[in-house]
Order: sequence, then C-alpha cells, then structure tokens
Amino acid sequence: MGDPNFDAVSVESDSFLEIVGRMSFEIGFAIDVSYVDFDSNDFVIYGEGSTVAVNGFSLQGAYYYRITEKLELYARAGVFMWDSKVKSLVIDANFLLGTDAVKNDGSDLTYGVGVDYHLTKHISMGGIIQNYDVGSNNMFDYGVTAAFHF
Repeated sequence: MGDPNFDAVSVESDSFLEIVGRMSFEIGFAIDVSYVDFDSNDFVIYGEGSTVAVNGFSLQGAYYYRITEKLELYARAGVFMWDSKVKSLVIDANFLLGTDAVKNDGSDLTYGVGVDYHLTKHISMGGIIQNYDVGSNNMFDYGVTAAFHF
C-alpha cells in the first residue's frame, strides 16, 4: 500500500465524481465496479501553495435491503486502487522557481452506506456516504446519486 505524500495536511474534497457499473443478484447482493475522480484540491504547506489530485478504480461488494417497493438501503465495502499527484510551488527567497510534482499509487479500503428511491422502474435517486482510505489519509465524501437501471 502506498502513501500519497500529503500527510502533513488535512485534505477535503469539494467534489468528486463516481461512475458505477453494478451487477445485481436477486438475493440482495451486488458487485460494484467504479471509477472515482476527486476534484483537484488546493492547500498550503509551509506557506507554499500546493494541489493534490486523487483518482482510481474500486471493486466493492454490496448488500441492498428493500424497505418498501421504492425505497432501499445499502452498504458496500471493497478495495480502492488509487493514483495521486501532488504539485507544489517551489519558492526560494520569494522567487518562484517552478513546480515540483510527486506521484504515488496504492490500494486501500473503501466502504460506505446509501439510500436509493426508485422514481420509476428504470430511474432512481438517492444519497451516499463513502470513505476512501488513501495511504494514511481518509477521503470522506457524501453525495447525491442518480441511476438508470436496465
């Protein structure tokens, strides 16, 4: 497992995109394969501006519990295979010397819970809370979901 080299700060993503492909089974279990892209985030280390970007793929097992005909809860957990890139400004004696980039990758745990409300047979809306372990950092996100069901 790698370390994305931004342990010195707390990094919170303002937004993220997750595209999910799901194979569901009749008994409430599913397999989710997804691409996750956290928006680039700016932060400051030792007075210098930096940007971190994290993206990757996840493979998760999920269990869905149908409460009513239209409402279901789910929990999922699996592995997140990520890449990170930290870009830092290099400043010496108040002069900008350029940028320095550090890349890293790894595989870590991801888990979350969510709710889906089926508007029609083919369309659902919902919400999700998901935690992505990235090295020794946690990237905790929540969001609104929209899905089309075949």
